[in-house]
Amino acid sequence: MATDDVITLAGHTRYVLTCAIAHDQSFIVSGSYDNTLKVWQVPEYTCTQTLRGHSGIVWGCVISRTNEYLVSASDDKTLKWWHVASGTCEQTLEGHTDYVYGCALTTNDQHVVSCSWDKTLRIWDIQTATTLHTLTGHTGEVYSCCLSRNNQWIASGSRDQSIRLYHFPSGECTRTLEGHTDAVMCCTFSGDSTLLISASYDQSVRVWNVATGTCEQILRGHHDLVHCCAISAGNDFIVSGSGDKTVKVWNTSTGECILTLDHHTNSVWGCCISSDDTLIVSASGDKTLKVFQTVSNFFFLIFFFSPLYVNKLIYSNPW
Repeated sequence: MATDDVITLAGHTRYVLTCAIAHDQSFIVSGSYDNTLKVWQVPEYTCTQTLRGHSGIVWGCVISRTNEYLVSASDDKTLKWWHVASGTCEQTLEGHTDYVYGCALTTNDQHVVSCSWDKTLRIWDIQTATTLHTLTGHTGEVYSCCLSRNNQWIASGSRDQSIRLYHFPSGECTRTLEGHTDAVMCCTFSGDSTLLISASYDQSVRVWNVATGTCEQILRGHHDLVHCCAISAGNDFIVSGSGDKTVKVWNTSTGECILTLDHHTNSVWGCCISSDDTLIVSASGDKTLKVFQTVSNFFFLIFFFSPLYVNKLIYSNPW
């Protein structure tokens, strides 16, 4: 259902906690407190698959670079490797001893990284469903993990208020980033692997320089816990979601909040941006996802996109 430039996806029966957009923008995946994942076709925005198999809450999901597969993380202590078109689970990764909260994929779709309440991360071989390395160092539950696009770094965020950078594939911890004053719930690399964005229960979002480990920006404006964050492909803008029920859009360079989306009626748990920067998706405790179409928001286009790119988006706009 569409209202102005926002589309609502409804179908989950409990909180929606995570979301991801296919690299070709052809579908969206969501994971929920109802133990399922759903696949939503774009641009029809209809649910084409409901993936059942987890016996616990689905906290994380990531789509393969080929758009054929996805990985999910659950508090049943497992990860699952799904074939999107058929909806079948082809691998179950077992080894964590507590809830699995997040997951990430290498760009060649051969390895999965996971993080858990057991205070560890694991690097997995998908084909053999085996653990290659177990990464330690955090003193609290690990809530988030991500892989840099150049496949050189793993980042993790923890209840211990720190972010750790590990070398991939060795798993060696090379740096600890400190500054947040509460649990780090989400972290994500920029597309060029130069920046790391983190979201925390201290109600802030931070922008880190990966090479130096320094914090370059602190984004403040949310009035409750910040659960999630994402950065656009061109590093122009950052999106964050919070317990204050809003999604905020920030200018990466200035740290200014330039847009607040207040369409949800409960906490925002997950958010993501399409690879062409035309869609922002959020997942909420109100049991819905919201899809914000940047190409139909004039202010957004003028603020972030060059005239040449604006013309390209307008004339290729599928809506």
